[in-house]
Amino acid sequence: MLWELWTFPGYVSRYPSDQGVSTMASTEPLYSQPTMNRIATIRRLLPTFREAVTALAESPSPKFTLIKSFPARDTSNVAPKSKRTMCILDSSYNPPTKAHMHLALKTFSTYHDSLQSNSVNSQTEDVEEGSVEILLLLATANADKQPVPASYEHRLAMMCLLAQDIRDTFTDSITPPRVNVAITPHARFIDKSADLGASEVYPQDSTQQVWILGYDTLIRLLDTKYYPPTHTLTPVYDTLLSHNNRIAVFGRLGSDYGNTGTQTQFFKTVDPRVSERLDTQDSVGDEEIATISSTSVRKGVKEDTEAWKADVCESVAGYIIEEELYR
Repeated sequence: MLWELWTFPGYVSRYPSDQGVSTMASTEPLYSQPTMNRIATIRRLLPTFREAVTALAESPSPKFTLIKSFPARDTSNVAPKSKRTMCILDSSYNPPTKAHMHLALKTFSTYHDSLQSNSVNSQTEDVEEGSVEILLLLATANADKQPVPASYEHRLAMMCLLAQDIRDTFTDSITPPRVNVAITPHARFIDKSADLGASEVYPQDSTQQVWILGYDTLIRLLDTKYYPPTHTLTPVYDTLLSHNNRIAVFGRLGSDYGNTGTQTQFFKTVDPRVSERLDTQDSVGDEEIATISSTSVRKGVKEDTEAWKADVCESVAGYIIEEELYR
């Protein structure tokens, strides 16, 4: 399902520049003008985001819904012309943080570099073949969590800001990937994977799914309690680990998850049908984002501290302040 976005004429922005009013004031703007403009543009889409979430909730057969792509996708012909790899970061994004950005960028780099190496070795001239994209996926149902502070439309707005910030990190030497924002009604990864593979935008036969998971999430994925009535991993093998799909797994730092050696040993001892699909990511840079979490950001906002702003992108921080979220 594709969701066409438009500007609502009745929308009133709290940004002076968005209303055609002079931006001259006695105080300096909170953030740079380009950032303020970006936030204002995304805020105009809030009614559309809300409508998309409502439509998904009320649909008799809810399914994966693509909300927005950066750059925009040609919706008149959504079928891919070549095979591609989709790096999927499924999270609650409440709010999106620099940790989310780190995971998405690091995974993209892994598969982009692999693609470039394979292209050189094969001497292919088809630059579109095997392109790598990023998908920021928000589940409107979660097997373990109940919805908390920010509504889904606000999370989608912040995800769109994150998507643009991800593209801004690239230099001229590498073409920024397309970054997509979407919602799914499913709580379990197996259902998300099957739904994504059945979509017209990312059909399974031409899309390699790469699921970005942390060590703790991988543990939950392999917990058979989520797969009644047989309580086996067969549903995982038939969906998320089918075709040429893979899992990019990141270790988790901290005493609750053991040390790096413990986690590495676990990766090696899981069922071969799982381990052969695991791409363990190196820990370079992970220490810097290990303490960043959406929970700590929400706590910082509520306590009116300044430190939380360093854990999110500038546009997301501006949006949180503008919308008075997590107060």
